[in-house]
Order: sequence, then structure tokens, then C-alpha cells
Amino acid sequence: MPERARRRRGAAALWLVADAAVAGIFPGLAEALLLFVLTPDRPLTLGGYLAALVALSPQILGAFVLLGPALVLAGRALAVGRFTRRGLSRRYILRFALLDALLIGAAAAHQYRSLGGLLPPQGRVALALVASSTLAAAGVLALLAALDLRREGSVGGPWLAAVALGFLVALGVAASLRRVQSPDPVPVDLPGFEAERTLLVVEMPGWTAAELARHADRGDLRAVARLAATGTLAEVAGPPPADPLALHATLATGQPPRVHALFGQHRYRPLWDRRSFAVLPRGLLLAPLLGTRLWVRVPVAGESLRAVALPGIARGLGLKAAVIGDPLAWREPWCVPAARLGPGREIPLPGGGSVTCPDPGDLASRYFQTPAERLQGSRRLAGELRDAFAADACAIEIAARALAAGVPIVHVRLAGHGRAALRFAGFRPESRARATGDREVAAYRHVLRRYRHDLDERLAPLVDEILRGGGLAAIVSPFGVRPRQDPLRLVEPLLGLDRPTATLAGPVPGALLLAGPGVGRKRAPDRPVPLVSVLPTLLWALGLPVAEDAGAVAFELFEPEFRAAHPVVTVPSFDARRAGR
Repeated sequence: MPERARRRRGAAALWLVADAAVAGIFPGLAEALLLFVLTPDRPLTLGGYLAALVALSPQILGAFVLLGPALVLAGRALAVGRFTRRGLSRRYILRFALLDALLIGAAAAHQYRSLGGLLPPQGRVALALVASSTLAAAGVLALLAALDLRREGSVGGPWLAAVALGFLVALGVAASLRRVQSPDPVPVDLPGFEAERTLLVVEMPGWTAAELARHADRGDLRAVARLAATGTLAEVAGPPPADPLALHATLATGQPPRVHALFGQHRYRPLWDRRSFAVLPRGLLLAPLLGTRLWVRVPVAGESLRAVALPGIARGLGLKAAVIGDPLAWREPWCVPAARLGPGREIPLPGGGSVTCPDPGDLASRYFQTPAERLQGSRRLAGELRDAFAADACAIEIAARALAAGVPIVHVRLAGHGRAALRFAGFRPESRARATGDREVAAYRHVLRRYRHDLDERLAPLVDEILRGGGLAAIVSPFGVRPRQDPLRLVEPLLGLDRPTATLAGPVPGALLLAGPGVGRKRAPDRPVPLVSVLPTLLWALGLPVAEDAGAVAFELFEPEFRAAHPVVTVPSFDARRAGR
């Protein structure tokens, strides 16, 4: 090949690489803007946005700027298009120009579809501006790609102008939006209320209404059968795609994620920045990079909640409430955070005394079948089960102590059951996950059923005591799980990745099993109960006020006579700021 043609060919390839790199910068700028707008502890100013952009610059370079050249080089290796004597063919250039535009536009549309329902109004405005400006820039890039074919040797030039325009739009959005930093929510002070009856709420993530109904019909779980025989069973519909912590916060506050502002189990902080980002669980283009060592996972604390939850509501009403196994670590006497529960740990109790968490030992001999000892992951799974069951059993024991001490509202969260459901639900023969082998199914098929049976033995005495005393008892699952069938399940075993076999994505409806005075006796009401309605419904059934800004009371779960004798008492909000105090 003549030297001049070789140089021309190399220069055209360099132009195309630069073209793709420049086109990839804009999604990074928009992504930094979105993360910045959705992070409460960053001042919403132009300087704050630039600081966030600097913090995210390594991810932007890695995920977006280098993506275009990688696609170009991959396409060149596959001989997409052709070279001419004068350099790259126009068809070759146009294909990659349109590919850049399509990738950017698809990412913007996916983000808006995945996240729009979760965000507060200001967040939705920011997301809409980011998505629309990104789509507009993608359109301009595609148009310039077609026009640029008429000018040889300047493939990347007009793209720079288009991306610069998009950058100015992003800066304008960041400069024009303002966020008022809200103080921590303060419960409305309404002392003098008394609960008409005792309430026991058992939060067990991972159930579906159909599973609870099957166990109730078989009668193999005494607590479930007792509640189903005297109460009502309903599906629970959670908010749009969220994760376990966000759904728990919805249950505890009666508010959707866009109000309580918890979107994930963790926030993420770059190693070179002192502040973390409130990264959402789905839809963010940076999400695959969060598992790298360049980021630090910061557990979400109770201070991140932007709404008043059950412990604060009870305190504002002058009542005691026990919240046990909660991941948000409330500073109330009878609130025991989940992090403190584990095998052999001693938990001090208010007023003296303590509970020593049981150590169930090696559960493999009771839960696993014969092939388990030949599977590499059995020892690790047995350790996970031990920790999960110890935490759940300890939480139930503390709940029993709280009821014995006369605490009128007891909420116990059995997070271990949720972890077990996500891990083992895909090993059941009737609903196995994709890429699950026969030996795994044979080894772990009975784990979830046996786990539930052992928990039920500890729960049944509490349920019997509550119902015998005229109290209200509920098993609430904010979400159900289903076996994973996504294509990634085919790759994970080959790569040796350890991932759950089930998922709550969809989302999968949860369940509510409720029994007590006035509760109707039926299965599956006409419509699912929204998760935001569970807390207001329970407060109303106790004779306590309901916040007007929370979910609607699910009257259909109760008998008409009870509804007529118990009018709803409302307050504007349980948050002093929102109630205008």
C-alpha cells in the first residue's frame, strides 16, 4: 500500500475514533447532572455540579469516552463497511455515527422509563430535561453525521459543536434548578392517644399471596393457618421498581419512594470525594462501575429518610413502639437495628435484662439434601443460612419480650427470610431459575420450606397470644420473588459469579395476611392493597389518627360494622414541616 494512502487511511481512522469518543462524552455529562440533582447533600449550584463532574470524571472517561473507540475498533476488526483508496468509505462512517446517536438516545429513553415513577417532582423535571436534551443531542449528532459525509477529512468537527451545545444545556439545567435543603423530619406532637388494641406486624419479605394461600390450605405453618382461618389475605402492590430497603421504607412511612427519598440499600462515594451519591438501583448508565474498587459503598442511614416513619409517628402520638430488625437504626428505646442481630450476640433491653441471639449451628444437615456435600458452594450457603436464621430468631425473641413488657405496637422485620427467598427460590423444581442444574435443585429444593417451618414454630406463640388477647396481627411481605430467567443467569455460572436465583424485579406483588377484631374473612380482595396503604390501615384499626398525605385506608379488609363504628381521624401529616407547624 502506498505510504500516502496508508497515512490517509490512518488519519481517517483516527478521526473516526475521535468522533466516537467525543460523541460519548455527552451521556457522561448528563449522567453526572442526574446523579448530582438526586443527591440531597450536595448544594444545587453551578459550582456543586462542576464538583460532581470532577468526582465522576474517571467513570465518564471509562464508560463513555472509551466506549466509542472500542466499538470502532471492534467494527474495523469485523470488516464492517469498507475502505477506499481515499480512506474510510462514507457508508462505514455513517454506520458508526448513527450507532453513537442510537446508543445515546436509547440510554436516555431507558432512564426516563425506569426512573420516572420513583422520583419526586423536582427529580422528574431534572430527569426529563436530561433525557430530552440527550435525545435532542443524539438527533443533532445523527443529522451532522449525514451532512458531514460531504466534507472529506473532517469527520469529527461538527460533532464537537453538537456536544458543546449539549454541555451548555446540561450546565444551564444545573444552574437554573435549586433545591431547598430540608431539615430532618420532626413528628407532629399529638400526645394523648391510646391504642385500642395491641398490634404485631411481622414483616417477612419474599412471600407472594399465592404462596401464603398454599401454606394456609395445607396447614403446615401454624401461624399462617391461624391468621388465614380468622382473617383476610390480599396481594400487596408496591411502587415502581425499587429495592428491599425502599419498599421497607414505604411500609414504615406510608409514603412512596419519591417522598421518603430512599432508593437503594447503599449510597456510593468515589474514593477521591468526601460525599456520596444517592445512586438509584436501576436505569443509571454508571451502575456497572459501582462494584469496582474506585467506589466505596456507604450503607443508608435513618437520617437519609425524608418522611416520618412508624417510630416517629408513635413518639409523636405519645405511644411506645418496638421496631426490631430494622436496617435504618432508629434511636428509640425498643428499636433494635438489624446490624446488631447475629449468632451469639447479646442484645440489652430497655428496663434491664438482655436477649442472647440463638446460634442454630450448621443448618446444612437439616436443610440440604444428599448432593449438597459435592457442591462447591454448599458451605458458603450454609453460613448464609445460619446468619439469616439467627437474626430472624433473635428478632422474634425480642418482639416477644416487647409484647410482654406491654409495648402496644411491635414491628419485627425478618430480613433473613427475604435473603433466603432471593437465594433459594430458584432451586425449587416447580419454578427453577434459568441455568440451574439438577444437582442444585436436588440439594436445595427444600431449603425455603424448611426455613419457613422453623420460623413459624417461633412465630406461632406470638400470633396466638395476640389474637387471644383481642389484638391485631399481620404478616406483611412488601415484595414477592420469582425465579430469575434473565439472560445473565446463563453467564454467571460460567464466570463463577455468586448471585441470587430469584428476583423482585417486575415488580413481583407481595402479600398481606391480617387477622383481628373487625377484619373480614376472605381471600384475595377485589384489588391489590397498595403498599402505601398498609401503615395507614393499621393505624386506623388501632384507633389512631391517619395522615392525609399517606396512602388511603384499605377499608375493604374490614367488616362493614367495624368500618361504621370506627370513623377515620385524620391529621394533615405526621411531619411537622409538611403539616405547617
